[in-house]
Amino acid sequence: MSKKKEVVIMRGISGSGKSTAIINNFPRYAQKDFRLNGSIWEGGKSLFLSKTFDTEPSLGFDKMETHRIVSADYFFHIEGGAKYGEELFSGMYAFDPAKLGEAHAICFDTFVVHLMEDHLADVIYVDNTNCNLWEISPYIQTAHKFGWDVRIIEIACDVNKAHERTQHKVPLHAIQTQEKALHFNQVPPFWNNIVVEKRTAQ
Repeated sequence: MSKKKEVVIMRGISGSGKSTAIINNFPRYAQKDFRLNGSIWEGGKSLFLSKTFDTEPSLGFDKMETHRIVSADYFFHIEGGAKYGEELFSGMYAFDPAKLGEAHAICFDTFVVHLMEDHLADVIYVDNTNCNLWEISPYIQTAHKFGWDVRIIEIACDVNKAHERTQHKVPLHAIQTQEKALHFNQVPPFWNNIVVEKRTAQ
């Protein structure tokens, strides 16, 4: 029986280590031949952004698995200088709060395309802060509609520690706001078919 496809939603304040946890979740990937490939292209009228990495059967897997990562953050690498057809992160990072809504809309569009049209994907990660339930609810509902399992990984991290190591210079007050939202927006028990895994930042 084949493994059921899974959506993994990361939750945590900026700088808590969500992106690192995605890779560290698979220690067998941490080998010199491991590659993380990014894709940037324009599909129709929509910008389409994701990162992809594949497992290797030689690392102990029964078959090749394809993992996709979607994030609103990728939009600001494009706006910062990366061009279509280039590797993701080849340009500068330039955050613009006025474009945050557009970035999240493109992230969700990318997620839906992977669910509906990308038959290669085995696991899709949503790598946003996702501190508010209204941010993750559309992903959960859509995943369940297409028959995918959902797992939420929450990473607890001290606010000051997160602020020190955030890569995109997120201000302290913004991280404090995220932490409050994460604290007051616990995943309700009546959300069925969801596994919640809690971790402490490394």
